[in-house]
Amino acid sequence: MRCVLENRLHFAGKNIFKEFIMKRKAILAIVIMAIMLAPLWAQSEDDFEVTQNRDNTLTITNYKGSAKDVVIPGTLYGIRVTAIGREAFQNKGLTSVVIPNTVVTIGEDAFNNMWSWKGASNNFTEVIIPNSVTTIGSSAFYECGITKLSLGTGVQNIYYQAFSYNKISELTLPASLKIIGDYAFIRNQIKSLTIPNGVTLVSMRAFTDNPLETLVIPASLAAERTNRTGLFPEVFEQSNEYGMHTGNKTLTRITMPANMVDRVLDSLGFEDSFVNFYKSQNKAAGTYVKNGPIWRRQ
Repeated sequence: MRCVLENRLHFAGKNIFKEFIMKRKAILAIVIMAIMLAPLWAQSEDDFEVTQNRDNTLTITNYKGSAKDVVIPGTLYGIRVTAIGREAFQNKGLTSVVIPNTVVTIGEDAFNNMWSWKGASNNFTEVIIPNSVTTIGSSAFYECGITKLSLGTGVQNIYYQAFSYNKISELTLPASLKIIGDYAFIRNQIKSLTIPNGVTLVSMRAFTDNPLETLVIPASLAAERTNRTGLFPEVFEQSNEYGMHTGNKTLTRITMPANMVDRVLDSLGFEDSFVNFYKSQNKAAGTYVKNGPIWRRQ
């Protein structure tokens, strides 16, 4: 009986010791994981240079931290962050960034890689613009390697080269959008594009060199352009192997408004066959489909 009891006690003691060792290893693993992740995520107020605005909000003017996966705080020093300033995160070698829903303006060159020869370069796979943002400045996300872009429901202005030279393949423009600046989405991989009816200006070469297949142009852009409204030249142009701009030959489905002004129509970058057929249909509103080399109206 004593032998059996001793064996049981010995066995129980081994289990307790084994359980203790396993728990200790688990705690150690968590500590090691925390230490490993800390340099990636740990950020302090000192990592951000700021300017205090007249309305007692903050603009981030520079990022000094070492983390490459950055979560921009909605408040710093107890004050709301409402803007990301010019060149604030340019060429910081970031791999991801979270923009808070307090931000209204993303400034010029905020994240771009235009001067990546300086060293580190930002490389984002996905960019999500929160609903609070109304303005995206010139070259804000120039050449950042973006493949997926989600624009918030409050975006009104996308300025010069804001998302140019990326790898965006799908693009949904919000109904709030008013202005698309020069070269805003040049050199991406966009195949389908619907321009919302509220857009009043699509500037020069905004969508040049995208492999567009389907396109919807709203009635709001059918009229003669003025200094601040309308469709401007070469919006849908493509470049040939010699770098010369030619008519867009990838489009196979275009939804058009009625009576687009000739001077605007002739300058957009459509292939001649489409322009000629649209005019032969008395510029009727509708969807035009290309079958082989021939255009027809549905």
